[in-house]
Amino acid sequence: MYFVVPCRAFNKTWGSKWGISQRSQLHPQGQEELSDEFIQAIREALSDLKKVTIKVPDLKDALLAGGSPFNPGEMKGRLDAYLSRLTAGKDPSKVRIVLE
Repeated sequence: MYFVVPCRAFNKTWGSKWGISQRSQLHPQGQEELSDEFIQAIREALSDLKKVTIKVPDLKDALLAGGSPFNPGEMKGRLDAYLSRLTAGKDPSKVRIVLE
């Protein structure tokens, strides 16, 4: 069963940002359709999320910036520094990382 998100603003705002198409399979067959109140609650919950895109080559460059090979502690430090730069000024609980 496919569910059509009834709010065009939701599709325009989040459809392109999070890859939600006009028709998305949101629940398995046999389940009841989602209520308008539920859709509104989901829209509000997603409204504060901040998408941070990481490209694999950029991640590799960040990890290798101090040279290679490196120990686990150095790798953790480099990754933490890289993520801190990408998420500066954003609430960490609202950040969602997408790896491309």
